[in-house]
Amino acid sequence: MAVLNACLAAKDIGVDSCIRTTQPAKASRLLKTKSEDQVRLLVGLGHEKRGAYQKNRERNQLLDIAFDEVFGNQSKLWSKK
Repeated sequence: MAVLNACLAAKDIGVDSCIRTTQPAKASRLLKTKSEDQVRLLVGLGHEKRGAYQKNRERNQLLDIAFDEVFGNQSKLWSKK
């Protein structure tokens, strides 16, 4: 919850953020933490670079990814009417 609050506070002052999970052993070695400590999450903070390349992302339709109790049974909650 603290990470989310930090990201929301950053956004409030105009700073972008991203949350990344880690491979704890590699992250701990890279950041030189004590052996009993582990790095579970990393938070990146910064400003977007204008004109930077961004991959074009397309969302899947909800009906293609939402299912009832058994995979393959299309959900009635979001069905087209």
